Amino acid sequence: METERIALSQRERDRLKVLHEVKQKQLTQLAAAERLKVTDRQVRRMLLRLRQRGDPNARPQFRC
Repeated sequence: METERIALSQRERDRLKVLHEVKQKQLTQLAAAERLKVTDRQVRRMLLRLRQRGDPNARPQFRC
């Protein structure tokens, strides 16, 4: 069976990396918000979406 690959833009890869750092407690939500230039509330929403839908490499719905 062939696996489907989904291409992510550099921005999406950077966003995912920051969110994983937050999940691993290497970065705070506030620091992540500053780095991504979004609000801390938006970071919480992205983390929730990541938990609910899984890794965006498997789903194209991650695009924000």
